[in-house]
Amino acid sequence: MKKRVIITGAGASKSFCPEFGIGSELVEQILQRLTEEHLHPSNRYLTDVIDLFEKEGPENLREIAKLYKTQRKELASHLADYMNKNEWQKTIDSFVSEHNQYLKLVNFCIAFHIAGYEGASREKFNYNESWLFRLCNLLEHICDKSENLGSIEIITFNYDRLIENYIHMYFSERGILEKIENFVQNNIHHVYGSLGSLPWQKSQIMEPVLYGAPNSQRKIMEGASRNFITIYEARIEKEYKDLQEKVFNAEELWILGFGFDEINMNRLNLNAFGGELYLTSYDRKETDRITKILKRKINGYKEGPDSCLALLLSRLNDCNDLPNPWEFNCFDYAKNSPI
Repeated sequence: MKKRVIITGAGASKSFCPEFGIGSELVEQILQRLTEEHLHPSNRYLTDVIDLFEKEGPENLREIAKLYKTQRKELASHLADYMNKNEWQKTIDSFVSEHNQYLKLVNFCIAFHIAGYEGASREKFNYNESWLFRLCNLLEHICDKSENLGSIEIITFNYDRLIENYIHMYFSERGILEKIENFVQNNIHHVYGSLGSLPWQKSQIMEPVLYGAPNSQRKIMEGASRNFITIYEARIEKEYKDLQEKVFNAEELWILGFGFDEINMNRLNLNAFGGELYLTSYDRKETDRITKILKRKINGYKEGPDSCLALLLSRLNDCNDLPNPWEFNCFDYAKNSPI
């Protein structure tokens, strides 16, 4: 089989579950949470969680609670000013790059929302109409040979554990989990970290964080905001060398829901990739922007909100070394399979 690397950005998670906030949506949601105490008391969820952590939380959560009390209004004001800027792409990462003094509190807010998105996704698993379902179809049909599984790497810029959790659930319900565990452990890479390892994963550096657990639980939030970094936080560039080599040695790249930020592109050295490139974009305007950035031949685009699924189906249909998607006899199972 060809060596393939699948790169996912926030748009891939949102394609699967619309509740995932991306770009300016996440900024706006954080801003709303920071100003919610001025709304009806029933909407003061984050404030109530902070109050709980201040009274009963471990030391690092008590520190966050103190920052919340002292920085909340100022942070909300700066976020509101940032949202009013006339910028094409607004992200929480770019905000933090300009306001580093709020890093700890912002990271907590990011973790708080990502945990909430994971919880929402447990109710939204649409098995037969998602790109993740089709990816799992592929993995199921090639998992009998370890060299086949080794030909696929997944690099994600997302903090959520949607991909590994979905794969684990898919194979668990089929009773063939042992065939895929090594793949999940070794072939899925988070560029900037994640909320934490899942309870069934082997990790010596991160405490396990249950997928979809309430973001009001102290155990969930204690380590979550410390397990990832934002794009502009300092990290030695050579730490990305292994990921760059995986990209460079691939014969195909499938890029799903990725924003093509220049820093993220450099972290993977995407401009050095010389193989076949397939990617998604939201619309024609986005496609034109990406084309100008990459300055190279693109083998295939899929556009629109369902572009991630469309790209997976297209590649499975067109690649001679991959099973044809229409041979996957799994629709009856898909309709009745809860998460």
